[in-house]
Amino acid sequence: GIHKCNRVSVSFDAFNHVSLEIPQEQNAIVPLTVLLIRAATPSRPGSLPVRYAMHVRRDHPISHVKMELSRMSGIPRERLHVCECYDGVVARMFRDEHTVSMIKPKDMIVVYEAESMQNPRQESFHVLLKHRKPVPNPIGDSESSEEDLEAFGLPLLLSFPTKLSCREVWEHLWLVVQDKVDEEYRDRFKEVVQFRLHNGEERGIPAFTISAEGEPKQGGEESEVERTSLIPRDARNSFQDCLWENAVNNYLNIIVEWRDLTPSESVEEKTPDDDGSASTMGSGAV
Repeated sequence: GIHKCNRVSVSFDAFNHVSLEIPQEQNAIVPLTVLLIRAATPSRPGSLPVRYAMHVRRDHPISHVKMELSRMSGIPRERLHVCECYDGVVARMFRDEHTVSMIKPKDMIVVYEAESMQNPRQESFHVLLKHRKPVPNPIGDSESSEEDLEAFGLPLLLSFPTKLSCREVWEHLWLVVQDKVDEEYRDRFKEVVQFRLHNGEERGIPAFTISAEGEPKQGGEESEVERTSLIPRDARNSFQDCLWENAVNNYLNIIVEWRDLTPSESVEEKTPDDDGSASTMGSGAV
């Protein structure tokens, strides 16, 4: 049998103990899925998102996410802007020094391609664009005011040169959003869609003047005018000259107001798909 001496050793034998580092949650490698929206161009109109997946450490900075996404997409890192989107708005814009740990598992992370915001010469406007559609009216009144619009779809972050005219800005905004409508219906939706400049709290900024006849006022005219927050689609005067102090650091907020076609052309509303692409109410919208 085993002989017991009834004595206890109090010495510490280092060879019987091995120190192991306990993995820290902060340093864990986690999967990250983002939606990338490329800048619209005449050869590549629209703003449909593309899904990218990667694995990153939780303590890595957002600049590392940009670097990895730049490698996969071919877009320069300085043109990538990482945002959290929620309920039709950009809830947060991440800085390069922020860490991946700030992103929660259920957050919708959208990366937008746009001009760098570190441009000291400020040759571009940066725009947060939100989608709005008429609230269904139970009494069948087809007229909707600015307050009768509700949010839907994925917001957009885009940029365009400061030297554009009002007409060129309107056409660029349409270039960005036209893929939300089936090609068959685009010409008709283009006639009713409106782009409204607002102050960030969705109150219109009446920066543009129109003549008594309803035409955009050109420089030098002295006729009686009224102001509107709707970007004129045909005015050739400088967009920047219209803004004055309304463009703080060249940042703008614009709402795209989607209107129905005639009742006979309307169909049941389609819902946004799971990648966050926007939908509109009228027939042909996607």
